[in-house]
Amino acid sequence: MAARDSAANNNGSDSDGSEAARREQAIRAAAVPETYAERHAIISRAANGDPKAEAQAIAILRKHPGEFQIDQGNPKRATLALTAGSSSVAQEIVGNEYRQKLREVAGPSPSPLETLLAERIVVCRMQLAHFEKSYADKLKEGLSLAHSEHDQRRLERLERRLVSAIKALVQVRRLGLPAVQVNIGERQVNISGSAGNVPGGTLPPVG
Repeated sequence: MAARDSAANNNGSDSDGSEAARREQAIRAAAVPETYAERHAIISRAANGDPKAEAQAIAILRKHPGEFQIDQGNPKRATLALTAGSSSVAQEIVGNEYRQKLREVAGPSPSPLETLLAERIVVCRMQLAHFEKSYADKLKEGLSLAHSEHDQRRLERLERRLVSAIKALVQVRRLGLPAVQVNIGERQVNISGSAGNVPGGTLPPVG
């Protein structure tokens, strides 16, 4: 009995190994299209469950690893949709506001990390502004104490996120500042960067 079970397990392992080998061979033999549009079409087919496109899609992903990513939620897109609603005109206005604020916060020639943090600051600020207006509108209509406290806690969380993002950007810029050498009499004094003279763009008001 044990011998039969062992043989069955071995056969299963051999089958799995052969299947994996065939799959790998198909991936290596798959042609990778030259144009992005063709690659995108194949990736879309595979993502929608087409088994015939799977090997070619994996071959594409191996050759162009940074070209396609799974959308795990885009805070910027969600915030713009939340703020502007379904109106295409409002979406254009809010999009312009976002880009303007991003330029102001990021400043000239930002590093990739500064850009990432600047985007987070602008998104957090837009979220906070949206919910502040929503809370003010609810107060005009009449709001129960429980709902008021719930909304206030939400606003406090949003404000903490904004402040945290601002602090992170200030810290990154401070660490990136070169020391400035100043001659005082016969002494040379090195003055490092401080939060008061952080380069880059202007940070938005919290309140």
